[in-house]
Amino acid sequence: MYSTELEVIWSNLDANRHMRNTAYSEFATHGRIDYFNEHGYSLDDLGNEGIGPVLLKEEVTYFREVKMQEKLRITVSLSRSTANYDRYTISQDIIKKNGKKAARVIIHGAWMNLESRKLVSPPLKLVEKVILNIPRTENYEEVGFREYIFV
Repeated sequence: MYSTELEVIWSNLDANRHMRNTAYSEFATHGRIDYFNEHGYSLDDLGNEGIGPVLLKEEVTYFREVKMQEKLRITVSLSRSTANYDRYTISQDIIKKNGKKAARVIIHGAWMNLESRKLVSPPLKLVEKVILNIPRTENYEEVGFREYIFV
């Protein structure tokens, strides 16, 4: 399973002196971007292809409090997608140094053409370098397009 490590800093805290809710999403985003970079596909590469990732829905479940200077491990796993990967669901655990899960972030995403602003399929190069290599969850499933219509 892929993971990257981050440390909680002052700007990640809220008035209760623990990690603020939006920081979990930011850490998860950082984990996804790290995964892309480590597999040879940067944000610049996405821009050069004229596409960008789009969040359709994001869910965060909190399990344990996280405080300043804690080191966290962020995992990245694909839990479902359409056959051509134009829609996808990534599950990410945020894990404390003691191995206990602090939170789970689940994002449902798609790819957007940056010029037309319309949703598109990912380029083959992105699929081959990154998407095919994302670890799958135990219950990974390929689903139809309609599974990504959120009311």
